Amino acid sequence: MTPSDKMNAPDYIASSVVIVPAYNEDKIISDVLIQLKRYFPHIICVDDGSDDDTHSRAGETGVTVLKHSLNLGAGAALETGIRYGLGMNYEYFITFDGDGQHDPSDALKMLGSLQLEDVDIVMGSRFLESSTRVPSIRKMILKLGVIISRILHRIKISDVHNGLRVMNRRAANCLRFEHIDMAHASEIYDIVKDNNLKFIEHPVTLVYTSYSRAKGQPTSNSLNILTDLLLNYIKRK
Repeated sequence: MTPSDKMNAPDYIASSVVIVPAYNEDKIISDVLIQLKRYFPHIICVDDGSDDDTHSRAGETGVTVLKHSLNLGAGAALETGIRYGLGMNYEYFITFDGDGQHDPSDALKMLGSLQLEDVDIVMGSRFLESSTRVPSIRKMILKLGVIISRILHRIKISDVHNGLRVMNRRAANCLRFEHIDMAHASEIYDIVKDNNLKFIEHPVTLVYTSYSRAKGQPTSNSLNILTDLLLNYIKRK
């Protein structure tokens, strides 16, 4: 998006903010934020207690940078960014991973869809008309996660643990997580259901680089998330 494009951009882009949680992402965070700045004027990067140069690298890009003194988890970082954005009176919120997997143009399209559809949240899906080539083992785990989430949350989705989402202020106000680690990504479906939030999915493309694969969740961590969700489900019953 050129400077002239930004001048002619729809008002809803100026009323939106991108929340980027980051933990030890100093190798890539500058590139991620610079790419986002081509599309969005307001970006909040939440450094979740990194012990590398993530904070300084993010700050060099000119975006707003918040920092946790300790590593609390992706859910906590998102909630910190969202609460800050709510206080700044933004109307639309975009959650965007800091590891370089997402495409900012997908976020822009999803923001446009939020304006056209009568929904509160648009969720990215790598399994809807997408060119994403998901590694076999990860695809199997994700598909299993879809089945389990449909049973536990009684909500029809095609992808789980996709960090690219766009929501209005009402939905953002509802995002208060009990799970502050990666399990927050599945807890969102309970929040959607409990608050009667309307949602749609939107096809997105994820780029699996050697870096993002190394940063991804191991199978053991996925099992830990599933255990947490099952225990939470039993407690809610």
